[in-house]
Amino acid sequence: MRTTITLISILVISLWGAVAFAQKKGTDTANDLSPKEIADFQERCRIKVAEFEEYLPIIVDKTRSEFDRSEAIKAAEMLFNDNSTIQVSSKFSKTPIAYSIGEYLTTLRDTKKYAQIKIAFYEAARVSEFIPDPNGSYRGTATVFQEFRGYDKKGKAIYQDRTRKNISTQLNPELDPFYNEKRWKVLLGNITVEETSDVPVK
Repeated sequence: MRTTITLISILVISLWGAVAFAQKKGTDTANDLSPKEIADFQERCRIKVAEFEEYLPIIVDKTRSEFDRSEAIKAAEMLFNDNSTIQVSSKFSKTPIAYSIGEYLTTLRDTKKYAQIKIAFYEAARVSEFIPDPNGSYRGTATVFQEFRGYDKKGKAIYQDRTRKNISTQLNPELDPFYNEKRWKVLLGNITVEETSDVPVK
């Protein structure tokens, strides 16, 4: 188990460096990325969304070690901008509730409501193109399709739903103080619920 999390952590670190491409010296104007560069960053955004989708099943899996699950929470939080939130919904409630990313993930890990939880994604995530912002950054949206199942102690499914969520995506410029260059970083932002639908429990 420790090897699995170590590999995940290495992947996070490598992606963290990969998305921080240095911009050419002497080009300090806002939104000055080429279409090819924007497309490259969009692909890296897609990878970050896929990472988040991979961490969730680890976090909720009570057969995993506490170390693996806690490390997955830390790695997942690193994908997001500071102060990002996530909305949580239910097929019984039409009003989503927002939590910080860390609070949400920790609650998933520690919940006693279900003996076991399974989270899967029934469609591939859809990542939009980055659109320039007046402040010099870029913004986009990723749509994910999540299926949630809760089980009792006998292994019987007692709750199930499907939720479509939007994740705000950001491509932000940052100044590297060592090289005195602008670098771009892809981060995920707030997650909002678009629709929650009932799935009959079998």
